[in-house]
Amino acid sequence: MKGLSLSLFLFAILGFTVTKLGANPCPPPEETFPCTCEPGSTGYPVIRCNKLKNITQLGWISTISKGQAVEKLIVSNSSLLSPIPGDIFRGIILSALRLERTNVSKIGSVEIPAFQGQQGSIVDIFIFAVGRVVNVTFANMHKLEYFSMSGCTVSHVGPHWFLEGLENMKDLSLYDNGIESVGNQAFSKLTGLEFLDLSYNQIRDVQRRILPWPASNLYFIELSDNKIQYLPNDFFAEMPNLREVYLAGNDITTIPEATWSKVWKKLVAVWLEGNPLICDNKIAWIYKRDFPDDFWGECTGPESLDGKQLQDLTLKDLGY
Repeated sequence: MKGLSLSLFLFAILGFTVTKLGANPCPPPEETFPCTCEPGSTGYPVIRCNKLKNITQLGWISTISKGQAVEKLIVSNSSLLSPIPGDIFRGIILSALRLERTNVSKIGSVEIPAFQGQQGSIVDIFIFAVGRVVNVTFANMHKLEYFSMSGCTVSHVGPHWFLEGLENMKDLSLYDNGIESVGNQAFSKLTGLEFLDLSYNQIRDVQRRILPWPASNLYFIELSDNKIQYLPNDFFAEMPNLREVYLAGNDITTIPEATWSKVWKKLVAVWLEGNPLICDNKIAWIYKRDFPDDFWGECTGPESLDGKQLQDLTLKDLGY
């Protein structure tokens, strides 16, 4: 979706000399089995590989002449593809990659980060249901804008996942992976980040230092359906463009002014429903300011306010 829509623009600005393809840019079918290859919407190959048994079955891709553009590579329902060597696709110009329901535990390493040779081309990476992932390392992928991983088993996201040279990553989605913790500075080098989704995980603690300082472009934070009890006072510091925050389905009991006042007047959406919110004088400050346009939350205490919507209360309800 995102990779395809950007492909024409990408190929125009890459600065590579790419030979114009003929009517069929793919090798003969007998040379690509068990993968298939067909021209995509841009005229460049879309490669689909299903039920691969080992990594060597991707070896034929190297037969595509060096400097050849590939619109998208899709690997699905495959096994024995772990680990994926960091330089496996060196020599081709790959715009988008999808790994779906495929056994992959390691994608690159600190020594050889993932998909070397694609630093000036790959825009979109989508990974879904690839099992237990113990290591991911990306670096110097200057065109990478979108990274999504979901439906996997990931206990910890470390600072080695996203290293230098990822300044153009805008959209990072790591939802529904069972993540329990996010390491210090895990996303701190993603200075162009606009959209962050860590929903549907098991995260208990989030710190400001996981993100860039400043997070000048960050617009959207999605942390719903985790186990977060509170946000540190500095969590929203140096986020001048933040507009939407989603924290539904956590264990948050209050809305501290020290934490939220930095960004409150700029926010257009705040979702807090599904949290055990106590509606007392600690949240009185929000009733002295305008609410975000899209604001949701429900009291669970005290008993007299149980089930009341935050947006329906007044200072009088809080004893003022």
